[in-house]
Amino acid sequence: MNGLIKRSVGLAALLFLTAPWLAASPAHAGSEPRRTVTVNGAGMARGKPDRAEINAGAVAEDGVAARAMAQASKTASRMQKAMTDFGVKPADISTGILSLAPVYRRGAGNKSEIAGYRAAISHRVVVRAIAKTGLLIDALVKAGASSLGPIRYYLSDETKLKDAARASAMGEAERTARLLAERAGMKLGSVLKIKETSGKTPRRMVAMASAAVPVMPGEVTARATVTVVYLLSPGR
Repeated sequence: MNGLIKRSVGLAALLFLTAPWLAASPAHAGSEPRRTVTVNGAGMARGKPDRAEINAGAVAEDGVAARAMAQASKTASRMQKAMTDFGVKPADISTGILSLAPVYRRGAGNKSEIAGYRAAISHRVVVRAIAKTGLLIDALVKAGASSLGPIRYYLSDETKLKDAARASAMGEAERTARLLAERAGMKLGSVLKIKETSGKTPRRMVAMASAAVPVMPGEVTARATVTVVYLLSPGR
């Protein structure tokens, strides 16, 4: 068998050739070797998000730790009421951060000393009616929220989007394999092997235009990459 020649077309497609045609590996002892072509295909699909996730918090400082926590707790309670009044279900609200820590300053002799205490309580809220995201942010700020963000937009069910990306990747792989087979004077046969690498769908993070705070959800993207091995047969 002559030396192996590597030909690359399109998306890093690998076509293995031998004299006079395509290189192959033996399927079984005493049988004709199988001629194959291995190609890669990449696909992408875009969709509109149907959920938003907001992190909103209350921060308070006081010389007494208990008072700092009490102030932050009072504001956090107003924020919770604002969310439920807005129609957010309790199951879509969770506390992500609860902290109490000393605040230091430089004192005599450049030594650090406690100047007070900072309390922080942060809630994560899922917004199902994303067209109202800006309105909810406005309501939280009016309730006393002193920290916001980031906002993350995503799809509650990414199955269809991921499947569309996979279909696109397979279509690209088949197109490339068919081109290579035709150029080599061969016919493209059935699929022998498929390996998939799916990319994670990024959740857009932004700072939808609404009647209140202007925010925009954009789109979410799913990506997929496949490596496909096709059988080949002699051409016409």
